Amino acid sequence: MRVRPLTVALDMPRQYRSAVLWAVRHAANAFGIPVEVWADGSGGPPDIVHSSSGLSEPVRWWPFNPRCYDGDGEFAAREFDGHMIWTDGSPLTDLVGGIFRLLTFRDEATVDPGERNELGVFNTPALPPARRAVLQRPLVEHHLDALWARLHQVRPDLQQRPRWPNAKRWACVLTHDTDAVSLGTPRELLYNAAKLVVRRDRRRVAMLRAGVRHRGKPMTDPYFGFPVWRSLEEEWGIRSAFYAFVRPKEITRHMHDSRSAVTDRGVDRGPLREMADAGWEFGLHASIRARQHPDGLRRSREMLEEILARPVPGLRHHYWAIDWVAPWRTFRQHAEAGFAYDTSIAWRDVPGFRAGSSLPFRPFDVDAGAPISLWELPTAIQDGHLLERSDPERAVEDAIRIIDEVRSRGGALVLNWHTESATSRFERAGYREALERLLELIWDRSDAWVTTPSRLLEHWQERENHADRQDVDL
Repeated sequence: MRVRPLTVALDMPRQYRSAVLWAVRHAANAFGIPVEVWADGSGGPPDIVHSSSGLSEPVRWWPFNPRCYDGDGEFAAREFDGHMIWTDGSPLTDLVGGIFRLLTFRDEATVDPGERNELGVFNTPALPPARRAVLQRPLVEHHLDALWARLHQVRPDLQQRPRWPNAKRWACVLTHDTDAVSLGTPRELLYNAAKLVVRRDRRRVAMLRAGVRHRGKPMTDPYFGFPVWRSLEEEWGIRSAFYAFVRPKEITRHMHDSRSAVTDRGVDRGPLREMADAGWEFGLHASIRARQHPDGLRRSREMLEEILARPVPGLRHHYWAIDWVAPWRTFRQHAEAGFAYDTSIAWRDVPGFRAGSSLPFRPFDVDAGAPISLWELPTAIQDGHLLERSDPERAVEDAIRIIDEVRSRGGALVLNWHTESATSRFERAGYREALERLLELIWDRSDAWVTTPSRLLEHWQERENHADRQDVDL
């Protein structure tokens, strides 16, 4: 039986409507319900009125607070109907506006420019204390749960569509950044020699020896982790995604770009293509200056497609190096370069939820006042986030807390374990074993849909198509 769409009337100044519409549609997609949004009385009597003016029927009123959209004010997480809500503390608790503010990173605008490096990237201690206090809480999902509770009072006939296939409670995606494929390249040898001399890092002795032993033989190098991951993941019964670093010659090298890559001489591309044929996904690990070149991202995508002989749907930036002052500008570049999705949303130095969410979303172009034709799939946990500063036991405990947050809210957990971590030696000793422990925990609970980014987003796109929509008069 066809369900009558939820109807929402917008009653606020015109300059906010496109942003509010975007946030309402994001919520409807998460719920899996059809929605129609009106303005200026263009529809019939609505189920919900989203307005700064109160109604005689408060259950039908969703308060509107312009400060959620303007970027000013001090926001913090506060309890609201049993949920953790991002608000400025005003009497107008705008659940929709809080979603917009989090998914557009408005609170990062207050970071002192002196705390950013030359790429605009900063560490989390530079954030406002209130935001820093909830780095590992999926606040957007809290907003969604609070919205649903209020919505269900008005439309008890509406039922949320199951969020994930086969009645799974949450989703999990395993990805790998391919930052290195060979210890034997000249750049890797020079880098490890410098680390040995400058930092007295004794692990570099073994890395130098391995590099010399495998020089010119990348297919047997311990950092060529593709065969190891393939064997392990076949045993686990899953498929993952690899983001491979490539840098077209016209793009200037950055000092932190990868020192070895799948484009190096001696790398056999056949095994990568075989893995792609068997269900593994491959995307671009964009070089640091790729977005600064007028055609850098598109050229990088085409270069990798030539190597793999297949389309490359998604990417993740090396060093998370997107434009973190105005991230929507990089997202716009992604769409213009032909990518379907990006996974570059993550904190630089800790695990957690940079967008305040684990769920996919279409980014909003703050300059143009419109959504971008791209999916963002946030990354919650990276191997280095956990293991560079903690012992494996502590790291696993920290990761479990993130997993529990995602699972309890029906979210999508994206894990990022570097391709070279397959060796579980040198500076990555214990990394692979830590991932195995986390995956064993996920298997034991048996309520997660484990999939690849493209399959997850195909599912999410189908949910978006499910919602009936009527454009407002903007």
